[in-house]
Amino acid sequence: MKKHQPRRPNRRLRDHNYASVGTYFLTLVTQNRAHWFGRIVQGDMQLNNNGCIAHEAWQATANIRPEISLWAFVVMPNHLHALIHINIGTENEVPTKFTSPKKTIGAIVRGYKGMVVRQIRAANQLESSPKVWQANYNERIVHGKTAYQNIRYYIQTNPQRWEKDRLK
Repeated sequence: MKKHQPRRPNRRLRDHNYASVGTYFLTLVTQNRAHWFGRIVQGDMQLNNNGCIAHEAWQATANIRPEISLWAFVVMPNHLHALIHINIGTENEVPTKFTSPKKTIGAIVRGYKGMVVRQIRAANQLESSPKVWQANYNERIVHGKTAYQNIRYYIQTNPQRWEKDRLK
């Protein structure tokens, strides 16, 4: 019998178009917070091969999706923090529940996660796809310059805070 997992509340804003122009702070966490991507040594992130894949795949996301700009990001042993900006979109359009927008934050995250899993599978010569990521992700809409600067600082200094804040 399958163990019942408590359902996380949906924190996405009901009337927000996640394909609209804007800046978003994303956190993607590995399944069971496993250290897939490397380790922290004296406050510096040391990427392993999987971490290099995750880092390069995030950078490639902007080449694949010209509608976005990638700003600050850090790959940590068990998560990724990133600031992303959607450059092209409809500011006030609310998508219907029957559409499947390909340029939403959700589609960008799904594409990135899938790319990382496929590349890790190939690089490690695995027969099946590994469970790298938690099913969901966290995002926050960034409002204003001060919020952007605070989040950027948080991302840039995340490795130095690893011992205190390792997403336990």
